[in-house]
Amino acid sequence: MERRLSLVLQQLVKPGAAAPQSSCLETLLSHLQTDAGIIELPSVTKWIIHCASEWDGALIDTNKSIKSFILRLTALASEKEPIFGNLMKNDVYNKICILQHQDPSLKLGTLKILSSMSCHRSGILYLLESQLWSEVVKQSHQNHTIYISRTNLNFISQFLWQLNDFNFDKECNEVLSNIVTPFINHQWKNNTIMDDEENFAMDNYLTPILQILINILDNIEHFGKSNIIIRALTKQFNLDCHLWNLFQLCRKSQLLSTISKLLLLIRVSKVYVDKMDFEGISQNDVKEFCLIHSQLITALISKRDIEGILELSNFSFSYIIKVQNHYNASLIVVNEDKNYDFTNQIIIMSILPMVCSLKVKKNDFMELYFEKIIALACENTTRLAYALRDLIKEKNDIKLAVKAIQFTIGLKKYLSKPQAVIIFQSYFYRFQDFAPENIEANYIVVGVDSWENSLLLSSLLEAVYIYIDEFDIPWQDTVEVLCVYNFCSKVIQTSNLDAKLVIKAFKLAQLTIKKFLSPNLALLVDSAHGSIIEEIGKTIYEKLHDLNWDIRDSAMELLYVVSDVAVIKFPAFQQQISENNLPELVVTLAMEDSESYVRSSALRCIGVMVRIRNMWENQLQYLDLPAKMMNLLHQESEGIVRKEAASVMTNIYEYQKFSAPLLDSVFMAMFHAAAEDLHWEVQLTALQFWRKVIANQMSHQGMIDGIFPSVTFSKENRKIVQLNEGEIKKRLKKILNELALRGCLGVLLCCMKDDSEIEVMESALQIINELIQLLDKYNMTEIDHKTDKLSTPSRPIFDENFLKNDAEIAKIGTYRNTADIRGETNCLMLNAGQNSDSVIESIVNSKDVNLLAHVYADRLKVDDTKSEEVEMKPKNISNMFVEPVAFVSTVRETDFRKAIDEKKKWNIGVSTDIQSLMDDILGSYVPSSEINNIDCY
Repeated sequence: MERRLSLVLQQLVKPGAAAPQSSCLETLLSHLQTDAGIIELPSVTKWIIHCASEWDGALIDTNKSIKSFILRLTALASEKEPIFGNLMKNDVYNKICILQHQDPSLKLGTLKILSSMSCHRSGILYLLESQLWSEVVKQSHQNHTIYISRTNLNFISQFLWQLNDFNFDKECNEVLSNIVTPFINHQWKNNTIMDDEENFAMDNYLTPILQILINILDNIEHFGKSNIIIRALTKQFNLDCHLWNLFQLCRKSQLLSTISKLLLLIRVSKVYVDKMDFEGISQNDVKEFCLIHSQLITALISKRDIEGILELSNFSFSYIIKVQNHYNASLIVVNEDKNYDFTNQIIIMSILPMVCSLKVKKNDFMELYFEKIIALACENTTRLAYALRDLIKEKNDIKLAVKAIQFTIGLKKYLSKPQAVIIFQSYFYRFQDFAPENIEANYIVVGVDSWENSLLLSSLLEAVYIYIDEFDIPWQDTVEVLCVYNFCSKVIQTSNLDAKLVIKAFKLAQLTIKKFLSPNLALLVDSAHGSIIEEIGKTIYEKLHDLNWDIRDSAMELLYVVSDVAVIKFPAFQQQISENNLPELVVTLAMEDSESYVRSSALRCIGVMVRIRNMWENQLQYLDLPAKMMNLLHQESEGIVRKEAASVMTNIYEYQKFSAPLLDSVFMAMFHAAAEDLHWEVQLTALQFWRKVIANQMSHQGMIDGIFPSVTFSKENRKIVQLNEGEIKKRLKKILNELALRGCLGVLLCCMKDDSEIEVMESALQIINELIQLLDKYNMTEIDHKTDKLSTPSRPIFDENFLKNDAEIAKIGTYRNTADIRGETNCLMLNAGQNSDSVIESIVNSKDVNLLAHVYADRLKVDDTKSEEVEMKPKNISNMFVEPVAFVSTVRETDFRKAIDEKKKWNIGVSTDIQSLMDDILGSYVPSSEINNIDCY
């Protein structure tokens, strides 16, 4: 390992050598960061020292990615205090820690080195002696990339708290003075009022300073500990007084929001600065929090800064939740024998921009909602809410509602379910402005006449979806949730709306139908009359003709949900689907749409529709689905489409019937999909088809719920027979023979080949193990080459899923004409009647698997004389047929689990093994023969 790593590092700084891909260097760094032992190797330290000595010399290539790699590797090594001492002794940091780098990657690498130094006492002393920290503070006032700015802030905060923990009081005060003094001495103290230009200039100068202080104070881990920083800021620098003075001078700007956040942190921190044995949050502490927040909200209202109120509320909520979680306590305010949750007070202020400017006429439900909000608010919050309401109505700015939605979405990870319900209801009532009940056109969304309104509607649709999905809001908690689909339907049916709005409405409509139906559908009556739901079929039909493929795909996904619900939960949807001719349209789109995503979604719908008997018998069975699916499995270039085609074939086999002449072609097509398709998801789906084939054969032989009963009715002998051990073994042999004839056993073995994907091998092995466990359960440890003579079948081919007479066959429009079907059926019945015994006997006795291929070659061949048909044969048809004896012996003798585990281990090694990564890097520098000889020393 060490020799190989040394060779890699030497090649990186070799003169004239090209740098490897940046992704390789990033991956190598992540490996080195994970494995601390590698960083501690002497060769790594030696290489860093060598690079530092030649930092600007000829040995270091001008490639910036190599220099950045050296800096970041040095940062990893500097976290170890002994290595840091060695590097400092060799003057490494004075040579490479240059904060004036113009390149962002080099500057970021240098900042990471400084951050690593601040992890231990030796590094802290070096930073104090070299004054590098002061350079970082100066540069934090400049404009940088977000990564550099974030690293700057984190370094300063970490460095200060380390000084605090090591009790470097004097040094800590010096650093704080360096940060705070430019703010205190700024010219704003000499002004009584500022114009816009002065206000903007002050924003740019002071905001970075205040952001540093916010990043320092936003650290609840130091509550109740010795706190030099808080004491210095509040008592020595009197920072809160300076901030209040600046607050009074500022006009509405980003600086106001920043000041209010910092004031909140300082006031909260002051509560604990002298509590050395702090163990929890008292009632007085909670009241102090509320007072601080109320004062800041009042000040911002006086500044008419609604956006600042929203930002402060969002920041306060997340900060207070961190405090609650840290001390495992709820912030409950007790006032006149009533309890008020402090977080609820913040939520009320956050939702006001959405509910205070409603134009829709109030109803009883809305009145109940406002009464619930008032009941949650304490007296002080109620007073502030009324003041803010007047300001919001005066401004009447749609952007404020959009910002409120964005902020409340950001709060979702901190909310309880009752709080989420309150916010959801505010979204819903804002919906009403777009679809008032008193408009003449029933399905029109109004007010989307500007970019701001369109943005508001888009934000509302997204927010409602997130809250319903994440919090699983039931109608028992809020009846408003039952009306969401009505609004979505109006959005969908409104013309000339932006496609993104329609797609979001479709997505939300899917969710509402999945989770709940309207109250008039709750009893599952066989009608949707009188509900907006009755228009859903017509709506989907119209949108499936939209020119925008995104809308067609969204409509198809809604149809999938509707069809799935129609199977059992609400059969009334079946009539809407059929009356609007959706099955025919969906099949047409599945075959002819230009977009693969739409074709895939259409096939998903078909897969659900075939489960509905009425829809199959009246429409789908006449649409030649099996032939169409087989054509897709062989001709379609997109894997997602072939996967859904295989799923349709599985559902037809499970829930409906294939015509007898098609079954052999179906088995061949599904063998091709499971064993030879290049897309692993197609293979997995096709394996589910073969699982259904196995289950069908077991059921046919009398198995119920995975076991053989003591007695069963024999279809062959037409009488009740006792299932003793001998009879069960005979039936198991029949099952294996039937599976062999269909190619099922061949599929399973093909899927266990080394070139198969791990997921496919796992699925196939699970099926194999189930079969073997069944044989072991009934003591079939081995299978004789000679089996009991099977009865002559009285059906065209060996399967239950077929149509039994020519009248049924004639009803179906298959991919061949009726005459061909009948001719082939008669031929198959003749062959089955005359030759089945001899054929089966020869199959059982033969060890040549190719015999099966020759015997059934004519049967499995598709007529290739017709140009519209596709050759359905697998590439290796001989692999399709495996004798039961060969299958069982192969499975028992081969450790498939070991093979899969080894493949997993190899795959993980290829993607994560540092040895393989170093070989890849070396491969771009030295011949492969030299790489292979490295480990020989």
